[in-house]
Amino acid sequence: MTEHTKISVVTCTLGAEGLDTLLVCLNDQTRLPDSWIIKDCKPLEDPAQIERLKQTAKFPITYITQKDAGLSDGLNQAIDLVDSGLMSLLHNGDIYTPQFLEHMTQPLPPMTVRYCNVIWTRKGKVMFSRKAQPDLTLPLYDMPRINHPTFVADKDVYSKIGPFGTDLRIAMDFDWVARGMKIGVSFTHLDQDLYKMDAEGLSHSNFKRMRVEVQKIAKTHNTYTSELGMQMHWVKRWLKLNIKSLITRG
Repeated sequence: MTEHTKISVVTCTLGAEGLDTLLVCLNDQTRLPDSWIIKDCKPLEDPAQIERLKQTAKFPITYITQKDAGLSDGLNQAIDLVDSGLMSLLHNGDIYTPQFLEHMTQPLPPMTVRYCNVIWTRKGKVMFSRKAQPDLTLPLYDMPRINHPTFVADKDVYSKIGPFGTDLRIAMDFDWVARGMKIGVSFTHLDQDLYKMDAEGLSHSNFKRMRVEVQKIAKTHNTYTSELGMQMHWVKRWLKLNIKSLITRG
């Protein structure tokens, strides 16, 4: 078991909106990152903003602007900027709890991905905690509760699994996990609520497209996906996300 001393946080963004909030979150970590890599797909209106971020940060920041063909392509470009060590993704709109990096960067065996539970939020308010699926084994049933944004893994793992599929807009994490498991990557669950996830994101607003992509991935990798189970999954997921709003409006 090798102890890693380096952790890079990777953010793919569309414009600089929200980066100030992410910086506060990273500066508040009980274990600071060794670097923050920001990949922006459009030029900043105020280039001085990045310099202000760098002056405030307690760690080095690398910022690049490069066009991409969507989120998967943007993430691939950003991941390519990491040379070695552990990596963690931090999506714009999401937040690490202060202990996220401290707990998630504990020593990992080779070819292992660590993931944790998430706290779903909407407009900054906590909705509920989502416990991650603790046992990921093939064949996968439906889309597993993998909480992909919480993944921490060595750059070597990302290199061996390969890039996110650019033909996918939402379920690229399911495809990435299935490919990883088929080559022997282990996924280990840390049963703690350490990541706050924005429920306003694309994956939570376009269930129909996600279902189509998951079915496509299941066929590609010969994983087992029940159509009835999938339908029930989406119904329960929509109700859980919207029940509080429906009660409030009523």
